Amino acid sequence: MIIRRAAALLAGCAASLALAVPAQATTAQATVDLVRYYNSPASKHYSTTGQVPGGYKREGAVTISAQPGPGTIPIYGCMAGGAKNDQYISLHRNCEGAQNTFIKLEGYLYANPTGRFTRPIYRCYWAKAQSHFYSIRADCENTATTKVTAEGRMGYVLG
Repeated sequence: MIIRRAAALLAGCAASLALAVPAQATTAQATVDLVRYYNSPASKHYSTTGQVPGGYKREGAVTISAQPGPGTIPIYGCMAGGAKNDQYISLHRNCEGAQNTFIKLEGYLYANPTGRFTRPIYRCYWAKAQSHFYSIRADCENTATTKVTAEGRMGYVLG
């Protein structure tokens, strides 16, 4: 009789624990690396979650959401029509103009700091090389010799 009562009590405790754990705590969020590449001879950057043309070397990466969710915004890979080999990331599917070409959906940023996604990401432009790139630094790694322009914060990546 004591064993039956103990078993019933343990079963009740297990059921209570299962109800107390939120469902979202057990589901992992799918992520992907947005990698920044650089081609030194051409002075060009390329930022993508996918394949990169030959001649580019990896500079670094940030982690973004691979799937949409509450508070996320899509980020697109684009090619500028007005500059040779100027690949960039955009918040706009139309790549900010008819002369520009959509390449692919790269993933999702968070519009505001959310959960583990607390690191801001900025879009930058290096006019001398006609090259866009992203940075996690608000100054876009600007120096007296590079004269890089910060075009603004795009969203938030895994911090």
